[in-house]
Amino acid sequence: MVKNAFYFLIALQSYLTSTLLQKVGMIGHVITKEKFITNLRKQEIEIFEKADGIICPSYHSLESYFSDDFECRQKFEKLNFIEVISGVNDILDYKIEENNANYILYLGRYHESKGFDLYLEASRYSKFDIEWFCAGSGQLEERIQSYDKIINKGWVSDIKNMMKNAALIVVPNRSTFFDLVILEALSLGKPILTTKTGGNKALISTKDIYMCDPNAENIGSYIDSILNENSTGFSIENRKVFDDFYSIGKLVERYNKLSIILKDCN
Repeated sequence: MVKNAFYFLIALQSYLTSTLLQKVGMIGHVITKEKFITNLRKQEIEIFEKADGIICPSYHSLESYFSDDFECRQKFEKLNFIEVISGVNDILDYKIEENNANYILYLGRYHESKGFDLYLEASRYSKFDIEWFCAGSGQLEERIQSYDKIINKGWVSDIKNMMKNAALIVVPNRSTFFDLVILEALSLGKPILTTKTGGNKALISTKDIYMCDPNAENIGSYIDSILNENSTGFSIENRKVFDDFYSIGKLVERYNKLSIILKDCN
């Protein structure tokens, strides 16, 4: 019998640990964020162990949660994980067509956990003649001025068309839960370069979803190779994999199946 349903989301964990918990004041003394997170994890594990299952997009999604904590990893491996792949709405009425794709694009927080510094540094290794855009904000924003190729768009209102007109979407995570910007890019049929970390490892493979190690030189080299093969900025295969696996309709189907399984367990 299912006693406890627990939906486990840690997408904000890297943000909290890196920005909000640099130091935490506690009644006359200060504890480091590492000590705070260690204690918090122990309390969370006790809750998770009481659950019948933990729902997540992929077991790989949890890597950043326990990657630096062997004891936490051991406890996690004993838990019951229920994988439900994420899905998103189409972010734009879509028509597959060639466009004037003349830039590559990074979207999101300008933070090391998102690999923004790797994106900046990769621009120095790339030899391909194309503009490098970034859209977002964050603590690494001041570094942008040191990189000649990078054009900072900041927070933009028309992010959908910015994505649609990009030749390549680059998502260079150091760690990630399950980055929904990848699924949004798939809905537009965009070629994608991301890194072999966290939930990215669970992505359905296509010839236009490229994965590399989170290393600036490696990312720069991959970008040149991808653009030499496909500079049109669209991929029919990526749109198809979105329709088949990552649409909001497919997500609803997966949760409907899960609800039937849970009812049968009662």
